[in-house]
Amino acid sequence: MSCTVCTNAVVYIQANPFETYSQVNSYLKNDCKSYGSYSKQCEHILNTYLPQIYDEAHHPWQTANDICNGDLKLCSDNK
Repeated sequence: MSCTVCTNAVVYIQANPFETYSQVNSYLKNDCKSYGSYSKQCEHILNTYLPQIYDEAHHPWQTANDICNGDLKLCSDNK
């Protein structure tokens, strides 16, 4: 779940590079509703990691894999 949320966040930010942090946060928190019973977990992941995801996703050389798996370890088996 954390990997999906992170990856979706990176993809969205990189597709919308001129949106402010507040706009991105609002969009992604609204998107958490699509996770149904996991929506609170989605929101927790965003509350914890979105500032770093937002910063790193603005570096064009960073991929979702670099950020979510490499730096944040959100795609590892123990998350």
